[in-house]
Amino acid sequence: MLGALAREGGASFFTVFQHISTGISGNVVTLRRKMGKQHMEYRLKGNGYQLLSKEQCTVMKGVAILMIMLHNVCHWLPDGLMENEYMIHTANTAAFFKAISHFDWQWPLHWFSFLGHYGVPMFVFLSAYGLVKKYETNLDKPQVGQWKFVWGHYKKLFVLVCLGLFTLWLLQPQLMPIFDTRSTLVPSLKLADDINYLIPGEYWPLQASMTINFSPWPMPWNNTRFILGPYWYFGFVLQLYVIYRLLLYTRRRDTMKAWLWPIVFAVGCGLVMDVVYMCGTLPALKGLHLQFMLYVWRYNFLIGVLPFSIGLLVARYEHKIPRFDGWQWWVILVLAFVAVPLMNCNVHLWLWAPAIVVAGGIARVKVMGRWVAAPLRWVGSISMMVFLLHPIVRMLFYKIDQAVNTPGFIYTMLAIYLAISLVFAWIYQTVYNKVNRRLKR
Repeated sequence: MLGALAREGGASFFTVFQHISTGISGNVVTLRRKMGKQHMEYRLKGNGYQLLSKEQCTVMKGVAILMIMLHNVCHWLPDGLMENEYMIHTANTAAFFKAISHFDWQWPLHWFSFLGHYGVPMFVFLSAYGLVKKYETNLDKPQVGQWKFVWGHYKKLFVLVCLGLFTLWLLQPQLMPIFDTRSTLVPSLKLADDINYLIPGEYWPLQASMTINFSPWPMPWNNTRFILGPYWYFGFVLQLYVIYRLLLYTRRRDTMKAWLWPIVFAVGCGLVMDVVYMCGTLPALKGLHLQFMLYVWRYNFLIGVLPFSIGLLVARYEHKIPRFDGWQWWVILVLAFVAVPLMNCNVHLWLWAPAIVVAGGIARVKVMGRWVAAPLRWVGSISMMVFLLHPIVRMLFYKIDQAVNTPGFIYTMLAIYLAISLVFAWIYQTVYNKVNRRLKR
């Protein structure tokens, strides 16, 4: 093949060999030779090693969305546990360890209730991993401009948000009679208040434009509830897309921007959150409500900085990651399974727990059997529609009788909830794909 390249370019084999010896960058070899005014470029693919295949990424999405779906219901169950998603509360961690100290029928539910929200950083990691694969690795394609990149992703997310809001608007006549009373599942929650962030009104333009993350922030002194709704994720991930294209995007691997900037971005934001939290514990600064402000800030890009940066680094330098055997992945999975709950005991460790979650998520798909991976791959293929629709389906189950707290009832309810969400997501995804293909013709 090299001889053919040399003959085609009119160069000697020795010249081509010189270019090979000096042109190695990652797993791509670039051969350049100027022929008059023409610049010829040859690329020889290396071993093509990828830490995660496309199928494994889809399976990982399936795992992440199931964690999120079950978490969003389990923590509202009569014996559900509250999590440490936006702010750490050591009382929540203590309640978790107390709940799992004895094994009963609720034991699996406690894990999803307390830790299921970590499906979000897994999604963020996969988003960054996919961005690098799509926009940085294929050098034959011209790079996408900043405005075109941001506007293109904004339109995709905008269509999804509007689709979810439109669905809720259609179901509003059926849902509102349920929400006019207090929840029997969560008696302290007036459901009409819980749905206000999605029905037409002051919150809808903010939801549709994905700017609700910047909505006027309530503070403890004005006694206002801080409700962004389930679609806060779209505004949050849009912020990460903008930061990626403006600051972190690069097609070169031999520059500090490729590896140093993501590290500085992640470590810097982590240290800022740590300092703000610790300052909030000082008696002299109690009046500033810094911890509550950190809770609000983490509805924005801060909560996803660490897994996003890890996704960029893994995708760019995965050829340098050791190739572990099956038993080594099992060790990583077990260590992550133990470490993440323990990291929720300390604020300094809690901020970095998403990194361990990502490692555990990768290990999980690496050791997963085919019979488990196949259905999860299907769930992962419709994960975005599942994320869009499961909050609406979840509302139907807020009215379950709190007194009926038996394993048969609870697990049947969860099975019905999962089935309805997945079926509707599959229907929406099928229609969405067909419409999208027609529009591209």
